[in-house]
Amino acid sequence: MKRKKLFFVTAILAFSFCQILFAQESDLKRFSLGGIWRSDDFRSSGGIEFGITISHGKFVARNYFLAEGFGLRGDELSGGGFSLSDKIQLGGKMDLGKVSVVAYGFAQIGWAAFSTTGKAMFAQPFFIELSGGGGIEFLLYNNFSFMVEFGGGGYIPTKSGKINGGGFQSLLLGCRKYF
Repeated sequence: MKRKKLFFVTAILAFSFCQILFAQESDLKRFSLGGIWRSDDFRSSGGIEFGITISHGKFVARNYFLAEGFGLRGDELSGGGFSLSDKIQLGGKMDLGKVSVVAYGFAQIGWAAFSTTGKAMFAQPFFIELSGGGGIEFLLYNNFSFMVEFGGGGYIPTKSGKINGGGFQSLLLGCRKYF
């Protein structure tokens, strides 16, 4: 079991390191830091994201690492927690002078720890979250952008029991600064 975890962590770090090395091949603005607000059927959250631009130009590919704090809502779950996730974004860019518009699709996978009545934060179960959707980003000439995403997905508990998985629709609003 320890070898599987070590392999998984090593693979993620190697993937991230390769993206950073690739992103440094050019003097273009390849990294971003952003703030997000998200609301869905399952939770409301706020968080930060760190992004790496993999491909730029008319075709845009980016990878984002997200950390969110959230409040759960619903009859089955009420409480709070945090999540860590990775999002891949693929889209097209249209330049309109001092503003560029990027329309994109995304796929995201994440892990969440949460606390409810009778369940401590780091006790089983945790959630594995899968989501996808589309978005639009308005990139201003000073490397600042606003974005709107709409999508959906589902969450799967890591241990079966009282807490069941489910699906959701989500809306995400945010801003990014490229550097």
